[in-house]
Amino acid sequence: FMDDLKKVSLIFLGLIALWVIIALVRKPPTPTITFNQGAVTAPVRGTTPEPVLLDDLPEDYAPPKQSSSLFGNFFSMSLGDALSSFTSQSNGSGPTSISSADPELYTEQLSEEEIKQELARAQELAEEIEQRIKELEEEQLRSPYFGLISIARGGATASHPQSEHVTLNVSKNLDERISVTDWSLYSEITGARVTLPEATNLPVTTGTSIRGNLFVSGGERIFVVTGISPLGSSFRINSCIGYLSQTLSFTPRLPNSCPDPVLNMELKTVSNPNGFTRECIDFVDRIGRCQTPELPLPLSLRGSCEEYIVDTTNYTSCVDDHRNDDDFYKNEWRIYLGRGEEVWDNRDDLIVLYDSNGLVVDTISY
Repeated sequence: FMDDLKKVSLIFLGLIALWVIIALVRKPPTPTITFNQGAVTAPVRGTTPEPVLLDDLPEDYAPPKQSSSLFGNFFSMSLGDALSSFTSQSNGSGPTSISSADPELYTEQLSEEEIKQELARAQELAEEIEQRIKELEEEQLRSPYFGLISIARGGATASHPQSEHVTLNVSKNLDERISVTDWSLYSEITGARVTLPEATNLPVTTGTSIRGNLFVSGGERIFVVTGISPLGSSFRINSCIGYLSQTLSFTPRLPNSCPDPVLNMELKTVSNPNGFTRECIDFVDRIGRCQTPELPLPLSLRGSCEEYIVDTTNYTSCVDDHRNDDDFYKNEWRIYLGRGEEVWDNRDDLIVLYDSNGLVVDTISY
């Protein structure tokens, strides 16, 4: 389709050039009306001018207006007329079919300034056609997800692979769940091309996380980090993930929004002897979100209070207690490329996101 479009466009541009040459080289005569003993002679297409009696002319007769626009005459001429005019000029025989055509086809002799203006208009038209061809070519290379997933620079200019990252934002207008595994990012400056790997929906701290294709939905966000994952794999953010920041380093930082452990504590009363003392509840309340207090605890908190704190204020226990909550899984992913060196330029770059078919999803420059 694109090859045919280019051929048609080149033919059209060639005709424009031919028309400009014809318009500039021909010197058409100015149509005249001569009076001869009560008769008027006017040119008629394809015939020898014959006298026309003045009495036969309508009262409101006036010589037709002439156009000084090359464009106006071009679109009123047939291709045959244009070629005939060009041929006659080339043979030195003067205008033939054009000279005997309707007066509306005649063009006044243009000044140098007018010729420049007409040439500028022709050049502008040619540039518009070329721009449209370029746009059509780009549309052919666009992914079906163009405009639905966009790139943000994020930390692309960071000077360490563990900090360097770009962000992919999934539009809320995406009405399906799609896999972005095997999509790629390409740098026009460094020449680096990286592929998005598989990820795990629920990372674990012991054993091996189950990995699979990275499926995303509308409204989700993906941090694509150049370096190596502290957990050994790419993963989805959940409400307990903040506990991992106590012992591991993440860039960008993990959200610190773990469930409050106090919510599951009941005050010890006469009717509830297995509850917790006010001192224990206040202590837990002072513990920061996603934090595990250092041991040992004060003597007054030993026993059931200490046992509760140890069992609940850590990642594994938090996941066990809350993985079935409606808001446990968040709309954010951390994808690690596993590189030991930077891939994006620190000053200027053009980054292109391709889908698994090699079609352009989005670009960003900085």
